Amino acid sequence: MTADGSRNHYAIYTRQSIHASSSVLSSCDVQFGICQDFAQSNLPPDQTWIDERFDDEGETGASIKRPALTRLLELAEKDSIETVIVYRLDRLSRNLRDCLSMLRMFREKGIAFHVVTAPNIGSLAADEFMLNLAASYAQFERDLIRSRFADARKYLKRQGRRVAGPTPYGYDSDPRTKQLVPNSAEAARIETIFQMAADGATPREIAETINGLGWRTRPSASMKSTSRVTGNLWSPRQILTTLHNPAYIGMVQDGDEIRNGVHPSIVSHEIFDRANQAIASRRTKKQITTHWSGSWRLRGKIECPGCGRIMSTHFTTKQNVINRHYRCRSYADGKPPCKGWAFPAEEIEWAVAQGIGSQLSNLSESSSDYRELFEMFRKVWQRAGADNRYMLISTVVERVRFVPETSSVSVQLDIGAVKEFANWTNESERT
Repeated sequence: MTADGSRNHYAIYTRQSIHASSSVLSSCDVQFGICQDFAQSNLPPDQTWIDERFDDEGETGASIKRPALTRLLELAEKDSIETVIVYRLDRLSRNLRDCLSMLRMFREKGIAFHVVTAPNIGSLAADEFMLNLAASYAQFERDLIRSRFADARKYLKRQGRRVAGPTPYGYDSDPRTKQLVPNSAEAARIETIFQMAADGATPREIAETINGLGWRTRPSASMKSTSRVTGNLWSPRQILTTLHNPAYIGMVQDGDEIRNGVHPSIVSHEIFDRANQAIASRRTKKQITTHWSGSWRLRGKIECPGCGRIMSTHFTTKQNVINRHYRCRSYADGKPPCKGWAFPAEEIEWAVAQGIGSQLSNLSESSSDYRELFEMFRKVWQRAGADNRYMLISTVVERVRFVPETSSVSVQLDIGAVKEFANWTNESERT
């Protein structure tokens, strides 16, 4: 504000969807120059530029969470701006709701708003209608672009063409078609890697060998910088990922589906299959899983005390010792997992197994509908040893809730399973 309390600054907001190289005149620079010319021709002489650029490079118009826009709105809230100028309305936002929200805030703050490509907006009685119409068209245009991209992706997939994703080592992306083209130097190295794997070398041995030869992963460039990042040493994991990539036999990965591609293969199907069969033959993880996967006695039964969702199973191995945990890892309902909620599997499983006995006593006394059933099962449970109780919990437990306040567990039994097991036990004893 000026000394007499009036605002005399105008601000220019610009946005472009991609980052521009520092050596190239960006779209934001062009928009800013046009808006400055508009301000000098249409604004009162006493209004001066705020002397701060509000440029969002590489930012989508679908969201208002943009650094420069956030800064501009903060100044608008503080009554530091008299006028806001944009080149086109969709530079402000392509979302109708967001756009109308900002325009309403400008109007309430008494901030003039000008669109260079629609100069009549801001001077007519039908302003609000025109702004709503322009904002609606901006969102329609965004949705139309999204729909066209989706149709194009579907067409490319049907044709076996590459749609998106990083370019695999051994290939280049054709500048015109964006399809994969073999890189002669890298392709020769890929052939060597597959041949070594087919001959029985492990991913670790392959990585050590090619690193010793001075081979490095492909250099990459930062999206926000012109600096070039040099390639790194190959890791066994990268070797394994490379050997599993169907792109090298002319195929394209599309989610869980693998389809024929249009790009040339680098290795033959025979070498690809031999290499992957050699890797599969050395795997022992499946055997370990078969041995202990059945010990997840409470899989799908424990509720997360933080969010109420079912907790997932997780294990780690250290010095051939398997450590099992139940932990919150679900992204159900679009919510992230609850941090910190994890239980050692053995501890909570034994706690549930030992706690069922006391819960059965309470149930047999309080539940008139199932009193006889619970009393029958309680006697069976008492006769069962600790190991047998541990084995039974996966059958009779329906849900487990951890109570943080008392550090205890609440067990909900599967009535049908309890009845079936109690009857079966009694029949066995009579015979």
